[in-house]
Amino acid sequence: MIDAGYDVDLLPVRQVYYLIRGRKKDKIKVILVHGSFFETVKSNMLISQSFEQVLKERLQNEGIKLEDDIKNLLVNIFQNKKVSAKSAMLIKRR
Repeated sequence: MIDAGYDVDLLPVRQVYYLIRGRKKDKIKVILVHGSFFETVKSNMLISQSFEQVLKERLQNEGIKLEDDIKNLLVNIFQNKKVSAKSAMLIKRR
């Protein structure tokens, strides 16, 4: 916008919203989230907590038991921004 000659200080502040789609088995959920929600949690903690939630659910569903120190080690790996910032090619499984 600056390159186009606009004075960014005179432009109105826009609200940012994210449309998020989630799926669990046959159920699909779509929610609208205000951008400020993502400012309340540091990105490394958001990724770590998300991974922890998935890990706990998967272990419970599969009936797998892991020692707490191993679970904590796995969760702590995802607190490192360098690990979570790397991009990867994801292949869709059917």
